[in-house]
Amino acid sequence: MKKLFLLTLVFTINITLIFAQDFTGIKICINPGHGGHDSNDRFIAATGFWESDGNLAKGLYLRDILKNYGANIVMTRTTNTTSDDLALSEIVAIANQNNVDWMHAVHSNAFDAKSNYTLLLFQGRNAAPTYPDCLPMANTMVDEIYKANRTTQKMIAGDFDFYGTGQAYLGVFKGLHMPGTLSEGSFHDYVPESWRLRNAEYKKNEAWAIARSFVSFWKLTPFTHGVAAGLVRDNSLKVDYYYNPNARDGNESRKPLNKIKVTLQPGNKVYNGDEFNNGFYMFDSLAPGTYKLYFEADRYYLDSATVNVVANKTVFADEYLIYDTTAAPTLLSHTPEDLATNVKTVNPIIINFNKEMNQESTKNAFSISPNVVGAFALGDENKTLIFTPKVPLEKSTKYTVTISASAKSIWNVPLENSESFSFTTNDRNRVHLVNSYPRENQYDISNYVLFKLTFDAPITASLGNFKLFDLNNNEESLTNFRLSTENGLGVAYFESKNGLGIFTNYKLMMDGSIKDNEGYPLVDTIWLQFQTLHEKYISGAVVDSFETIGKWKNASRGAESTGIDTIASTFKITYSKYFRGKNSARLAYSFKNENDGICQYFNSDKFNIGSSSSSEFGMWVYGDLSNNILEYWFDSNGIGSSKIFVDTINWSGWKLKRISTSNIPVTGDKFFHSIVVKQSATGTKTSIIYVDDAQYNIVVPVEENKKESAPKRFVLQQNYPNPFNPSTIIEYSIPGVGAGSTSKVLLKIYDVLGNEVATLVNEDKSAGNYRVEFNSENLSSGIYFYKLQSNQNIEIRKMILVR
Repeated sequence: MKKLFLLTLVFTINITLIFAQDFTGIKICINPGHGGHDSNDRFIAATGFWESDGNLAKGLYLRDILKNYGANIVMTRTTNTTSDDLALSEIVAIANQNNVDWMHAVHSNAFDAKSNYTLLLFQGRNAAPTYPDCLPMANTMVDEIYKANRTTQKMIAGDFDFYGTGQAYLGVFKGLHMPGTLSEGSFHDYVPESWRLRNAEYKKNEAWAIARSFVSFWKLTPFTHGVAAGLVRDNSLKVDYYYNPNARDGNESRKPLNKIKVTLQPGNKVYNGDEFNNGFYMFDSLAPGTYKLYFEADRYYLDSATVNVVANKTVFADEYLIYDTTAAPTLLSHTPEDLATNVKTVNPIIINFNKEMNQESTKNAFSISPNVVGAFALGDENKTLIFTPKVPLEKSTKYTVTISASAKSIWNVPLENSESFSFTTNDRNRVHLVNSYPRENQYDISNYVLFKLTFDAPITASLGNFKLFDLNNNEESLTNFRLSTENGLGVAYFESKNGLGIFTNYKLMMDGSIKDNEGYPLVDTIWLQFQTLHEKYISGAVVDSFETIGKWKNASRGAESTGIDTIASTFKITYSKYFRGKNSARLAYSFKNENDGICQYFNSDKFNIGSSSSSEFGMWVYGDLSNNILEYWFDSNGIGSSKIFVDTINWSGWKLKRISTSNIPVTGDKFFHSIVVKQSATGTKTSIIYVDDAQYNIVVPVEENKKESAPKRFVLQQNYPNPFNPSTIIEYSIPGVGAGSTSKVLLKIYDVLGNEVATLVNEDKSAGNYRVEFNSENLSSGIYFYKLQSNQNIEIRKMILVR
């Protein structure tokens, strides 16, 4: 550490030599590249630098330096607007019309944000410029800029070779009547250099380098004064952006200081630094000799250095200041800001100090009210305290954060005073599961179910966030995971990899780390229990295995199709899904309107399923959860037609959707000819189902020899099918209330006026899962309600009868 003192230096300055150069009779055209922040300009968002601004500043400095020594200067632009962004041919014309001796274009470069060298270009080959004078000028200028900017290397090139065209390439040289050069002084996409290029004196220093090049080229008397410059950095803090470890301007890993003050003695010249993270300073027009530099920065120890100024050169004196460890640390900023509102409940609380802090004391000094459990971390070389709540903060709640004066720096100096700030959270702190298939305690789920979980916002998740177990905790493999956004909601889809067992209870887990796209987590792990199909079917007489398309017609040729998009609606054979064999039929539909759409697929062969009224007809259907209506259409020897309601498509995965042939009111042999999806008021407008193995004389299903566990909750399931005609199934669960106990159970049907129309159950039931069929008999179309009552539990659901 050097003591601060003033050194009086006596020497003689030869004023008469400062203006010994003479550019009289020399005319130079200066072209500051680009202009107007237009599309061909280049902007560096990390630093706020525009190349057009930097080029213009360097060009104007160069103009003023050369004019002071008698040069005649022609500028292609002196402002930075769109109208200043001249075509290259116009720039060439300005140089030619003014009959200048030299044209020079000022630029900076960009490539990979890691390079930072100096490049000089001219027209022609590398060793054979169009104008021979360009080669010595390029060699001189590239060396001067390389030394002034302290870039990593220097390069000269002719545009024929540099761009590999073998002919003129750069438009700023095409048609010039005189020699021309273009300097890419440094790389403005290299962040440390980009910050330096925000400094006015740094750009002026490059202008001095170019001016020295013209003095050397025309063999004029060298400048009799010199330049002292350098970089002031923190001795211990590192930058948070990429830096080149081989940079020539000192240690670029160390953080440049803002708002520096550098005093030069003798002369008492003072340089006040900017706030553009460069730490650069410069004094020009200095007579050769020895000077003392005094460096100051807020909260840093004062320091000094000696510099020997040499005529016609820039000499450097870089300085690394040491932080004043005796000063109390200061709380610089915090997030959220004081009195901030609508703060996200998942945001961490971040507190920034101006010094490296002792971790333990700083954590202990932190408090928040209401109290919140969370985790601490220190970043930015222990100058930032980050508190992350374990769970999101409460909604619409005011919190107050306090940092007590017990927080200490790493040098054991405490804060001078405690500080507090308050903020109020917004009205959201969770992502919520709003719907699921299967639902909790739902039964008759396909063994090939497509799980669909809907959240109240788009989510970020992976298949690992979901687990499926049987009740013995054996994990099932999942596959075909995908996320989508539907009507602003987040939806997760996946399937069982190997299919599920018959009449088996499963539990699906969603872990609490699932988040929406704004970072709100699910927080609590959710479990959904469901049970697969009770029945195992023995195949009947298959009339169409859907291995080939046969005579099925697409929707546009369906006799009664209406309100559909005939391009998007198709009926094709596919191998992507099948129940048996190798293929199935993929039935895609897209309704154009909000209701009343009919998508019919018709087969002119018409499959004869016999005349029996005591058998069953059906096919395996892979549901799409669309809530649209599935129908099978029949006729009898071409006479009469029957449109039979099958089910509401409110399931996913393969299910054998069958009907009794007694529901087909035609005489004689019955002929199946159409698969129909009808649009419901609450149905999806566009979706896909698959069908396989259309069959009749289906063998009555048999129960698997398994016992389901006693239900833990009172549950009334949605009836299915719904809408229905003429019958529907209602399932319910009665939990146990004690060993061997029973409960009085009532299940009744009511119309919209509250009139009782049927009693389905009125008896004592032991704990278990039950199903009952309701036949509508002579009831008219409309909305009905069914109510389940047991002990103190009551649940009511709505169903729709459609005649």
